[in-house]
Amino acid sequence: MRYIYETVKGLLEKAGASFDDVVKTTDYITPQAVPDYVKTADIRREYMKGNYSAATGVVVHSLLRPDWLIEIEFTAVLD
Repeated sequence: MRYIYETVKGLLEKAGASFDDVVKTTDYITPQAVPDYVKTADIRREYMKGNYSAATGVVVHSLLRPDWLIEIEFTAVLD
């Protein structure tokens, strides 16, 4: 989760943006990740810093690679 947020942070910065510009996230979560999913809220708060965009969590059967537990889609609006 932290790896995902750090990667997105770098991409946002390259575009001249930040997590303040994120308006929605969608988390795709595998069944084995569901029990620990509650822990992701702390990481989300750490990066969003009060900008709590719309968020959706979807449990999926699996992701492309078997070792992946979560995939997050970010939508940001830049002026």
